[in-house]
Amino acid sequence: MGETSDYTPSSYWSGHVYEKEKKSYDETAGRSYSEAKKKGKKEKDLVLASLTTTSKNPFVFLPDLTGSMSSWPGTLVVKAPYLEHQLKNEYLGEDMEMAFIGVGDAAADDDYPLQVMPFAKGADIKTNLEKLVIEGGGGGNISESYEIAALYLARNVTFPKDAKPIAVFVGDEIPAEDVSKRTAERFSIIMQEQCLSTKEIFQELKTKGWTLFFVRKTPTGNTRNSNENVHSTWVKLVGEDHIAVLDEPERIVDTIFGLLATAKDKAEYFYEEMERRQTLAQQETVYRALKNVLPDRKRLPYTVLTNVKGGKKSAPLLTHKK
Repeated sequence: MGETSDYTPSSYWSGHVYEKEKKSYDETAGRSYSEAKKKGKKEKDLVLASLTTTSKNPFVFLPDLTGSMSSWPGTLVVKAPYLEHQLKNEYLGEDMEMAFIGVGDAAADDDYPLQVMPFAKGADIKTNLEKLVIEGGGGGNISESYEIAALYLARNVTFPKDAKPIAVFVGDEIPAEDVSKRTAERFSIIMQEQCLSTKEIFQELKTKGWTLFFVRKTPTGNTRNSNENVHSTWVKLVGEDHIAVLDEPERIVDTIFGLLATAKDKAEYFYEEMERRQTLAQQETVYRALKNVLPDRKRLPYTVLTNVKGGKKSAPLLTHKK
């Protein structure tokens, strides 16, 4: 399924054009922080007391919204129709609902280190994405407040007992080592313990049935040691086979589908769609990101579609998509 064409979007996405949406989002995201401050929005105004869904296939996306992530959050916004279409029709089912938990840096005194948007369907998905404030903060350390978002996910999100929830973190740094009760209370997170380690938090998520993934943005300025530390830290939290290391934001949606393909046993479908709709360069970027996630299909890395005329094969018929 191509990201900008080759499928019929639902009526609520009528008029959605990638280039137009990208320009519009770039303009609004750039002033979202100043507008939030101008309106007097406080930290607590962007954190719901709880998240509830009746979906048996809830999906939570937790993007890092600090400055180092640049255009990554916006890419998901402008590709929301394609994302919603595929999740609903191919990976998670008609009852799929999606929520967003934005991650900032509480230690660096970000004004909005945690942002929580409700579960939604259809066009409300894009609406909620656009409500996230792109503060662009963060500090000079190599950590952001993923651990606070994870604790919120573990303690403040409810879903049916037979649900199969999936959460995807996206970022380029590591979480802090723990969360204190005082910090939890600051963000209305249910916590009786005086302190919880980040490792305990992620283990609790797994015990409660969450399938967890991390999409790691390829670092641009970190030293080799800090780069290795980021990767090894997340390996301990979610596992090597649940981490995608991605070079470019334009392929974030494809990469998410690859992660879901492993969770839903749809790897072959994912490969077929990627190889039928994306260029070889785009395929290589995504497959490289997912090299420790997807099973080895033990054949050529792409399907060559050809026409045969006069006994000779033409060039591959591959459709370029943004």
